[in-house]
Amino acid sequence: MLIEATEILENQDQFILVDTRPLEQYLKERIPGSLSINVYDFILESTSPKGIIKLQNYLQEAFAPLVPFCNKRVAFYEENTGMRSARALWFFNFVGGKGGSVLNGGLHSWKNAGGKTDSDEFYPIKKEGFFPINPCYNLLATYEDVIQSIGKRETVIIDSRSLEEYKGLAVDKCCDVKGRIPGAVHLNWEMLIDKSGKFLPRENIIQIAGEKGIFPNSDVIIYCHLGARSANTALALKWAGFQNIRNYIGSWHEWIRQPDSPII
Repeated sequence: MLIEATEILENQDQFILVDTRPLEQYLKERIPGSLSINVYDFILESTSPKGIIKLQNYLQEAFAPLVPFCNKRVAFYEENTGMRSARALWFFNFVGGKGGSVLNGGLHSWKNAGGKTDSDEFYPIKKEGFFPINPCYNLLATYEDVIQSIGKRETVIIDSRSLEEYKGLAVDKCCDVKGRIPGAVHLNWEMLIDKSGKFLPRENIIQIAGEKGIFPNSDVIIYCHLGARSANTALALKWAGFQNIRNYIGSWHEWIRQPDSPII
């Protein structure tokens, strides 16, 4: 789920790398041979059955460039260990992709480890059919799951947004409702990343989470604004040994659009 640049460099023939940044950044500098697949910009309006089917249809087309590389291990990357690559990995895992990981520290770590980059003329991505999907619903928290978990002691709901968003002091430009889900615990996603752009050591993540009342055996649901920061936090916790992690991929964007959503 998390891989170091040195491991890829030692076994490059086993991997296909996926650049999750905007296309203009990919064209400017990228890891040689990597594909450009940007699923960060997809907004899931609803985690209803119809909404999840829409997500699956989108992902089987978005990940189609990976079909010729079914015998390779997939590693997603961006500038560092950010929300774009984590969201891409979560999507990949959700539709049943196997052997996926995020490059810890991203492009910075790649170059620091001696990896080369290029900016050759962009080559067209060939799409061969559709990416086969076998959804892993246990990774997903729907709107109804979150509603039913409010007030339950056995489930921890994590808000991975900024403290200002959590307190209702700031709001995203496309979501003009301030507040948070009742009972949510605040754990800013950036708290689990060090200054170099890598995840903190496992023991540090466990300690930080424990101070928030989140433990390796906890039932955890994580949300943010669009399910990207929450995907990063989910990856960090999973890597640190937490087992029962679900990403509320609809997050605040969906929550505030439901008329009966409780907000504090």
